[in-house]
Amino acid sequence: YSIVDDRQQIGSGYTSLSLKVSAFKIRMGVRAEASQVQVLFRSDSTTVFRRYMNVLPNIGIQATIRKYGSLFMNYSQRIQRPGIHYLNPFVEYIDPYNVSYGNPQLLPSLFHSFQLGYSHSFKQSSFNASLNYQFSGNSIVSVNEWGRDTVKRATYGNLGDYHYAGL
Repeated sequence: YSIVDDRQQIGSGYTSLSLKVSAFKIRMGVRAEASQVQVLFRSDSTTVFRRYMNVLPNIGIQATIRKYGSLFMNYSQRIQRPGIHYLNPFVEYIDPYNVSYGNPQLLPSLFHSFQLGYSHSFKQSSFNASLNYQFSGNSIVSVNEWGRDTVKRATYGNLGDYHYAGL
């Protein structure tokens, strides 16, 4: 595929606030992000033009337990924008039974991340443990369709239900 013009502009602003109340440290922030994507594909003169506005919050709370230990909890939201390959509508004929093409209607995926943990400091070492969970309800995934002509058509869609947990 040939790309004549690819312009992506991202403007963002971030603000945060940190507080200490008794044994608690609290950090809150928000990122506002405006994105503009314009791609002109030479193959069929298709133009993809998208504007996105996202507000992405985050918060962290840490509680000191006794002198050397602390519990913490974090939440954040992240964005993943589709790359040009995912947007390109040009049909690629892999073989007589398989074709693939992008989806210019894709939206950015939003991911939510949570973390809960404990940290303890010793004289010359430390112990850290945390539980992590991340999910997205609109992640970009492959979508395959088989036609009556037995040709598999592969593209992409915001159909993913992504979940990840870790220790």
